[in-house]
Amino acid sequence: MSRRFIDHGDGTITDADTGLMWRADGGTPDLPGVPGGRKPWSGPLAAPPAELPTLRTGCFGPLPDLDLSGRPVGYAVFDYIDGLNAAAFAGYADWRLPNVNELASLVNEAVPHSHFWLMENGFRNLETHCNFWSSTTCHGHPDQAWHVHFTNSGNVHTSYKAWCAHHVLPVRGRNSGPSRILQTGQTLCYSADLVPQPLPDGSGRGQDGDLRLGTPWPADRFEVRDGGSAGRVVVDRLMGLAWASPLNLAMPRDAAVEMVPRCYAGYCGLDGWRLPEREELRSLTDYGCSNLLDLMHRAGFEDVRNVDYWVGTPYANVPDSYAWSFGLAWGLYARERAGFRAGVWPVCPFPLPV
Repeated sequence: MSRRFIDHGDGTITDADTGLMWRADGGTPDLPGVPGGRKPWSGPLAAPPAELPTLRTGCFGPLPDLDLSGRPVGYAVFDYIDGLNAAAFAGYADWRLPNVNELASLVNEAVPHSHFWLMENGFRNLETHCNFWSSTTCHGHPDQAWHVHFTNSGNVHTSYKAWCAHHVLPVRGRNSGPSRILQTGQTLCYSADLVPQPLPDGSGRGQDGDLRLGTPWPADRFEVRDGGSAGRVVVDRLMGLAWASPLNLAMPRDAAVEMVPRCYAGYCGLDGWRLPEREELRSLTDYGCSNLLDLMHRAGFEDVRNVDYWVGTPYANVPDSYAWSFGLAWGLYARERAGFRAGVWPVCPFPLPV
């Protein structure tokens, strides 16, 4: 086991990087009075998990042809968390569903399959090809919630709340380690109906919009610095980065990797230009905003478009065949390297005053 993870021997593991404590068993085992296994986020509670697709993700394609009308609705994932707290698992009664940023903090981008790496470090029963629910709703499509897929280098995407069955990895505590976890930006909670509706504050049963955990974005996070002929950048004070205007001319990834440091050397008086890492791009995502493109424009990113942009982080599973791309609408995707072309959004370190 690495020094990062501390196994307490009681079914819990603390991540020393973030300070969060996790349940070690990712198989969602049965609890007294609460069945375990894969479960929908919310929706008709009488829908058996066997009827629900395992890996269906995203907003595209037809929904499964199941008649769920007339069945009582509820929050299957939060019922499970309530059962864990009622049992005072490992002596604690403050377990919760992690938000998407907390859950994504367990991804190791350097390995092909994070679930194997996590099990080497004390976690158990993390099924291959299994998604884990977060407490974060997809704001623009509240019938979906964000999940993390620990296989295939750690995809972060959405699934239909009522139509998809995923596992639950409970967490407790607050981000107190050296690795900072940002707030997602979500401020709303939603009902358990097939057509979810916003709920009053405090009634979300541990949804991300209720708890709003993590480091908040400062009001002055972004600053435009226009050097005229020397160039224009947007400085991100929270992350210590400077972003150039993106090139929305699509190109292959290998060409982008070679072009950015060569063509942007000294741009705006800065060096170290490169493609952004996946978490640097994801840090721009406000999960409480239904129009992230408009948010980026108002922050000064005037040339950003609703296109895919190449990510500098290698796709560890099959790096010679696939690469990461990032879209403001739907997050991270694995793309075939051969033939796929995406936009280029250069970034470099920006020294912040101490």
